[in-house]
Amino acid sequence: MKVVVCVARVVDTGEPLPVGWEKAALEGGGLRHVLNPADEYALEEGLRLRDRFPDSSVTAISMGPPQSESVLRRCLALGVDEALLLCDEAFRGSDTLATARILTAAIRQVEANVVLCGKRASDGDTGQVGAQLAELLDLPAVTGVVQLEVRDGEALVHRRLERGRREVLRCPLPALFAVEEGINRPRYPKLRVLLRSLRAEIPRRGLADLGLRADEVGEAGSCAQVVNLSPPKPITKGLFIPDSSLSPEERWQQIISGGMEERHGDVIQGPTDAVAERLLQFLSQNKFV
Repeated sequence: MKVVVCVARVVDTGEPLPVGWEKAALEGGGLRHVLNPADEYALEEGLRLRDRFPDSSVTAISMGPPQSESVLRRCLALGVDEALLLCDEAFRGSDTLATARILTAAIRQVEANVVLCGKRASDGDTGQVGAQLAELLDLPAVTGVVQLEVRDGEALVHRRLERGRREVLRCPLPALFAVEEGINRPRYPKLRVLLRSLRAEIPRRGLADLGLRADEVGEAGSCAQVVNLSPPKPITKGLFIPDSSLSPEERWQQIISGGMEERHGDVIQGPTDAVAERLLQFLSQNKFV
């Protein structure tokens, strides 16, 4: 079994971040960068799969500047078999879709059975790359994973839903899984492996190596662009008291959700043309388009 874990180098949000609201960017060159916290749980899940299946291998892949080698060395210190950095000046300015294209090209070369990633990055916080990656790879995707068990060519997956509920799914492999923080307890690196990772040579792949065009990556291949940043509005929260007439389970669900009512959606089914027409009507009525 070949396991690929997508990891990202992000700004450490545990420290104060100077933000230039007019320039829509972070200010200052002394920002500390770390391995994305959610990706560390995905990495541990991949290592646990290898522990269970001895013939397996784990490859960590990251897209970013040369400084992203630091997070890949962290992955090597934790025990991955290979690390790969996707680095090219043409990748600068890639949005989530362009990033997914770049990662897709690299994962296809590895021919992975299981692709793991964190639910979202702590800096962009979009949670889009995993879903876009699965679409481009033509793989089934399961998000919000809180428990993962692989056996007999399929995965038994527990995923988190709203209001504290859980959903159990069976998913054929190969597949992509976006895991939640807290799915496991990440291990600590061994000193011997940590020292070896500091001297390891990390291979790089660029635009030509991945067989991509310049208009598919970077700003040219991006669909979204940040045009403005603004401080968040303050949120005032009152004390919520559950309805005493409800059952204990229902009161507990009210406490978990903070009193918010569950939102319901409609499932549109039918011929492609009819589904497209209904979607356009919905977007037009709600002034999305």
